[in-house]
Amino acid sequence: MAQNPPKSSILYLGSNLTLSSRWEHSDSAIWSAWAGSSIKFYSTSWMSQLFMKIGSKTERKDRWNGGTPLFAVSVVERAQYAPHGTFSSAVIKTKTFEAAPGMLVQLWDEPIKNCHVEIVLIDWASILEIEGFVSVDPCQIESARSLATEDLILFIGDSLTCGLALERSDGGQPIPQGVLDAFPSRAVSILRERNSNPLSLEVVAYPGISLTRLGRPEDDDSAASSEHLGMTDKFFHTTPWDTTAWTTRGSPRFICIALGTNDEANDVPPDLFRLTLERFIQRLSAAFPSVKAVYLVPPFRDFSEPDAGEIYQDLVSHKFAVNGLSVEVCSGINDGMTLEDTVDGLHATSAGHMILANNLAQFLGPRLAPVRPEESH
Repeated sequence: MAQNPPKSSILYLGSNLTLSSRWEHSDSAIWSAWAGSSIKFYSTSWMSQLFMKIGSKTERKDRWNGGTPLFAVSVVERAQYAPHGTFSSAVIKTKTFEAAPGMLVQLWDEPIKNCHVEIVLIDWASILEIEGFVSVDPCQIESARSLATEDLILFIGDSLTCGLALERSDGGQPIPQGVLDAFPSRAVSILRERNSNPLSLEVVAYPGISLTRLGRPEDDDSAASSEHLGMTDKFFHTTPWDTTAWTTRGSPRFICIALGTNDEANDVPPDLFRLTLERFIQRLSAAFPSVKAVYLVPPFRDFSEPDAGEIYQDLVSHKFAVNGLSVEVCSGINDGMTLEDTVDGLHATSAGHMILANNLAQFLGPRLAPVRPEESH
């Protein structure tokens, strides 16, 4: 909801905010074009109202996004933030919002204190620019960096990873919280609850994206329009829609790659896909030396087809390592899924995302389980 704050307001935007994923700086604002980008902070004193000032770069790139709102805000009591750095299930509230350039969006209207606040870009087809946060109180905002160290999972994927919702006119169902309702985010939540894992998640995903360069040789580095490029290129760009280079940053411990569905749809040969995948992992390992393991989610089953595709069959039948990194395949990602758990044979319903999340959590759980002190000797 857009509001006009009282004149006695205070603007916050700076080092007291923890930025996660793909935020860029422009003049006195920050912006992101990748779903899942988040801002976290603590309010350590009473905060009766907080407004977010929306910048001029904010834009809906695709209005046919299935009705997913632009961003979400979650507020969690600080007392519910456990010593190991994970959340309990006691979220005070999660609200979703629309916004347009120039708006002041009121994030809540009830006083809060000692709360963890997280703002997430949840739509896959938008740019969100934030010029600052306006408070009516002289409150204290503390960076979320003071939290216990969390193992970061970088999840790279396509439409299922970012929570694409198809239009109802196309037989789709709403995914009310976009990327937060998609299976990677749900899987990490399950792992936090089951294993007390101090985990955090960053997502880089876009609907329809392939791993390979469609229609162009992988070794052709001549100028190309953005639509020809796959994730091997687009991962290193500031937005999914242009070729501006992204300055690599972050220290993920694990990488999950869920790509190949769109490559199969375009008849990319399995050996070319695997070669491109290995090169992509090599580039990722060079960019992120903090990575300890890589996990693959093979192409999702299209339940309107009689069999799994060739890329899927190739990945689950091979074992390989890249640059000394273990690369394991979650071959059971589709277990329990049926045509009824999709809207078109491929894209999952909300219930389908939950099935995928449980399968992924079952696969990742023992691999990401924290080591107890007595087990480290």
